[in-house]
Amino acid sequence: MDINTQDLMARLKEPFAVTEHKERKLPGGGRWFYIPWQTIRDRLEALFPLDWTATYSDPVVVGDYTVIRCQLTILLSQGGITREGVGNDKAFPELNQQGKSKTIGTPPERARADAFKGAAEEFGIGAYLDDQKFVIRHMQTVGDSRAYKFAKENDWLDHGLPTANEGRSSDPISPLSKPMAPSANGTSSQPPSLGIDPAPPDLGVPLQGATTPTKQQPANSRPVGSEAVDYPAPTAPSASIPEMSPVDVLEHISTELKRVGWTNTQGRDYLIKTYGKRSRQQLSETELWDFLIHLRSCSPVVADPF
Repeated sequence: MDINTQDLMARLKEPFAVTEHKERKLPGGGRWFYIPWQTIRDRLEALFPLDWTATYSDPVVVGDYTVIRCQLTILLSQGGITREGVGNDKAFPELNQQGKSKTIGTPPERARADAFKGAAEEFGIGAYLDDQKFVIRHMQTVGDSRAYKFAKENDWLDHGLPTANEGRSSDPISPLSKPMAPSANGTSSQPPSLGIDPAPPDLGVPLQGATTPTKQQPANSRPVGSEAVDYPAPTAPSASIPEMSPVDVLEHISTELKRVGWTNTQGRDYLIKTYGKRSRQQLSETELWDFLIHLRSCSPVVADPF
């Protein structure tokens, strides 16, 4: 694994910004935090914009639960790395007095989200949430004492967790404790219903014997099928390239891909056609710059009016 890849994989595991942590009720009572799947997707898009896929098994009902497997793959220069997560949700949700489900989203949608987050955690994304002491200190870096309050309510403070003011600092705990750039509407992931958090992204091909729901094309992009897509010739790298590390260039590429509204398929098609490579991780520094300069010269894709 090269230095750039090691750095990207390390940044994948960094704690999220305090504001990106959402509260949830624990099964046995009490409260703690979780990271929505959309936020996890945004980090993957920021660090590996063309180089990750998620595939899902068919839902299976086991007892009272709907169970789904997710395989999350990150494509690197040495090949792909895949981690698997298993998600579940109650197959028969509780109903309110009006006869409607108390939870938003169908059981398969919620199980998919759970499986996606489980696979992401196998890469270390959000794994720190199980370390209550670390979470308390992380939240307190910006003066947020909710983690300490929840830990106290959950009777976790008997295990040597920090006091309410311990660890407070005006400095962020890491470079990625600031919010990542949110993904634009042009992402190829499936949007959630009613703006909630049930359905994980729908990318790549299905697992063996599985089905993959139809992707929804964003409003600002053309559907890409099996037909060939003609791209303008790449622009030669500028003689006056500003000093940026390869990781910085990759982040700028991610931003530009969202701006122009390219899908993962369009990006891979361009890489194959122009450089003979499927993954941006396989590009040299010169090719990365060439790709970035080309993206900056592109206008956003406009959808057909009909």
